[in-house]
Amino acid sequence: QVFAGGSRAGDTGCQGITLEEVFRMQKELYGLFSDYDFQSRLEELEERLGKACDNYTQEHTDLFLSVQDQVLPKYGYDHGHHGVVQMLQDVARFNENEQFQKNRAMLNALLGLTRSEEEDALRAPTDEGHRKDDDRCEKQAALRCLKGHPLRGFKTDHDAYTCDRCRAKQVVGSLMHGCRQCDWDLCSPCSRRSQDEALRNAQPPAVAQWGALESRPARAVAS
Repeated sequence: QVFAGGSRAGDTGCQGITLEEVFRMQKELYGLFSDYDFQSRLEELEERLGKACDNYTQEHTDLFLSVQDQVLPKYGYDHGHHGVVQMLQDVARFNENEQFQKNRAMLNALLGLTRSEEEDALRAPTDEGHRKDDDRCEKQAALRCLKGHPLRGFKTDHDAYTCDRCRAKQVVGSLMHGCRQCDWDLCSPCSRRSQDEALRNAQPPAVAQWGALESRPARAVAS
């Protein structure tokens, strides 16, 4: 988890931040994490090192901090990894809140900290019990073709595949999502963008809650 909780700088224990402030913080983080430039950098990183849920590296940490350091200090947390740890400790007391869980799931899915159903299927898991609750938001925003059929993940077995969104040709072994009924396929970057659009268009309760908190001021930085 990369967004939530910790004691304030100079404080001890879980105190200070309110649930409403946490919702606002989650909304701010989601907005910056879903920015096109950030997602492009994340896609490039995942092509080299893999998704964070499979191979979490220092480069993932540094990229996530480029956003966290813009938001967390507004709520009284330190810059850098220490501030993230502070935050995680603070918001842990909200772990049982359903709205908090939904917001967290959306953030984790956006950052590649959880796998989609299709990616899990490609890994051929033997233990179905290992899947995380955070996958729920990805399942709710299943990828679909233009006619509404669900897309299935697969790896290309020849080099004749082309993405029907960006028209990029795919090499053998590329991860794509496709509808065989319509012969319609998306490359991995376009799949991510389409799923993010589906999450936005679905307007789950988490987004409705965030919207109600837009006018609330952030907590001042502790001196």
